[in-house]
Amino acid sequence: MALEAMLDHHAELLAALENWDLRNDLVVLPDDADFGVLGLTGFAREALDDLRRLASDDRPTAVAARDALGLLYRLGTR
Repeated sequence: MALEAMLDHHAELLAALENWDLRNDLVVLPDDADFGVLGLTGFAREALDDLRRLASDDRPTAVAARDALGLLYRLGTR
C-alpha cells in the first residue's frame, strides 16, 4: 500500500509514470520475523534455508524459490 501511495504521488510530479502489468516483477517475500514465528525445525528449517539461499541469486531458479517461500509461509500460517 505504501508503494502504491508513493507511485500515485510521484505520478503527479512526473510526465509519465506507468505500471505495465505484463512487465511488473514486484515480489513480496516474508522476512526473518515472518518465518521466525512459524517455529520451523528439522527438515522444514533446512528447506527454508535452502529456498532463501536460492531465492537470493539471479539464476532462473530464483523465481521458483521465491514462489516456494511464499507458499511455505502461507501453509505455515494456517
